[in-house]
Amino acid sequence: MLTFRANGNFTSEEFAQLSAAESCGDGSHLTSGNWRFGSGVGNPMERGAYLQLTFPGTGCAVTVFLFGEVDDPVMCPTVVDPDVGCDYDEYLGRVAPAAMP
Repeated sequence: MLTFRANGNFTSEEFAQLSAAESCGDGSHLTSGNWRFGSGVGNPMERGAYLQLTFPGTGCAVTVFLFGEVDDPVMCPTVVDPDVGCDYDEYLGRVAPAAMP
């Protein structure tokens, strides 16, 4: 489970078990980080089909491909190329709507 906050931070539970985390080394440090739209190249964007997840202090960044409907988004944390996709059991969906401030 990933919990995203409007300030650009996120927390994660069990992220280290995903294939996308294999290149990050010791998974015990993959519990929180920063997110932003974009694939890590160029200027940050306000919205898009890609998220860049970074885990401070690890040198690890993971690109996540977003797709689906606005009310039912799906995330695919990718190993290298977001266009390759994910294993079916590694797609992440929304568990509960985000609380509105």
